Amino acid sequence: MRRAVAETLRRHADRTALVAEGGDVWTYARLETEARAVAAELPGPCLTVIEGGNAPTTIAAYLGVLLNGGLAHLAESGRADALRAAFGPLALIRCGDMTRALEVGDDAVSSEGVHPDLVLLFSTSGTTGASKMVKITNGAIRSNTEAIVDYLGLTAEDRAITSLKPTYTYGLSVIHSTLLSGGALLLTDRSVQDPAFWRFARTHGATTLSGVPHTWEVLADSDDLERTPSLRLLTQAGGKLRPELVRRFAERGRKAGWDFCVMYGQTEAAPRMAYLPPQLAETAPEAMGVAIPGGALSLQDEQGRLIDTPETEGELIYHGPNVMAGYATRRADLAAAESLGRLATGDLAMRRPDGLFVITGRRSRFIKPLGIRIGLDEVERLLAARGVTAAAVAQGEGLLVVCEGCEAPHSASLADELGLPSTLVETRRVDALPRLASGKPDYGALRPTPPGKIWLPAHPLRFARDTAEETWRLLVGGGDRTRPVVDVFSDVLRRPVKLDDSFTSLGADSLNYIELTVALEDVMGRLPDGWIHMSVEALEQRREAWS
Repeated sequence: MRRAVAETLRRHADRTALVAEGGDVWTYARLETEARAVAAELPGPCLTVIEGGNAPTTIAAYLGVLLNGGLAHLAESGRADALRAAFGPLALIRCGDMTRALEVGDDAVSSEGVHPDLVLLFSTSGTTGASKMVKITNGAIRSNTEAIVDYLGLTAEDRAITSLKPTYTYGLSVIHSTLLSGGALLLTDRSVQDPAFWRFARTHGATTLSGVPHTWEVLADSDDLERTPSLRLLTQAGGKLRPELVRRFAERGRKAGWDFCVMYGQTEAAPRMAYLPPQLAETAPEAMGVAIPGGALSLQDEQGRLIDTPETEGELIYHGPNVMAGYATRRADLAAAESLGRLATGDLAMRRPDGLFVITGRRSRFIKPLGIRIGLDEVERLLAARGVTAAAVAQGEGLLVVCEGCEAPHSASLADELGLPSTLVETRRVDALPRLASGKPDYGALRPTPPGKIWLPAHPLRFARDTAEETWRLLVGGGDRTRPVVDVFSDVLRRPVKLDDSFTSLGADSLNYIELTVALEDVMGRLPDGWIHMSVEALEQRREAWS
């Protein structure tokens, strides 16, 4: 990938590489100049943390680390200390819209103990610290990026608008594939719910748009796609999208002139493993598709034996050169860089007679109350077929179903449908499900606290400790209780906020939800139901009343 970056920068020198929302245009030649300036500032190849959003400075800093032969980790702000504690000496580059600042620190930054073939460290899905990182090699990134360019048919004429953060493996993958094909990136951190996002897309002729399932749920009833005639390709990854939405977007695309491509991947595969050819999206919307070029998919049973028969469920196994080189939790783990070549995905799937693979659930997403096997993903699909977006999680020996934005089904009726006693099923309604950066539901945030029901936690002492800590947090808050709510909104959303604004009116989405929830809980202690629809002023009044 390092050589591919250098070759691409030279080959497309006069072409547009980056277009910032403010109108600043960078050619590949300018991008190379800035990237090499970053490389020259670094104290040799080393582990480098890059903090920044979708801005030219972030892209230049990242490419500079690659050209310098270093190991990069793109992170949200404030993660460098955790990485330094786990992995030792590192350099830190903080990127603004037009500025960058290099911080080397007091310790001597070096590449000692870091294998030269490692180019990227990624946080595993859902992690926010440095406890477990995915190691990606130079060859893994290059092979995966070339496969993506191949099966999507990307060219130097494409212009990809960024709807995902570069700190997210899918977002960085869009950057890789666009630049390797010689195309241009339209850089913005705005949500697809923001009209300014679409003005930017139309002004600069966006041809490709990528999103997680939440993105496409938001756009399901919007005509912004049809009003952007330059679009030719929409891609979806980061979780399973409802088949009816896959079919609907494919049908809309057939009429409007763009393709809808469903993709499947994991961080551990750098990140793509499979895709559904767009021409099959209308007829096989439930399928995740076939292996990417250079890769192979298979299924195995619980004893690890290969499954050859169609329509038989088993764990999905991927083989390919893009598989990670393992996990890292400390500096010593960075010394090895051999690709594992094989990845047991943890997903359950089956192979249709026509060769297409279909994801059926997760190995760990099951409960077995009273000996009855209940697939949590199946419960979610059951409700999705009725138009209910929900997250299902284990609750003691039973089931908790949290429904988003609509009336939850009655617990007793759902229990009867699943063949369970009503005492083992609880349903709740929330305005918005907590979500990870990938757009997937944050199941860890859906803590089981069923009032009025008998529930014995698996670890009573740990539960008592955690409950006491949570009660104290709710009573006294976790941060500065005098801090105005408007300041919290402005800091998290990184833009001016007025008192009559609300989470929904600001066009914020699931990528902001968890960060803002945590920050508001620090100043308010707890959040009222429906807070995302309340004005900043109303939340401030609640904060003052509760302080």
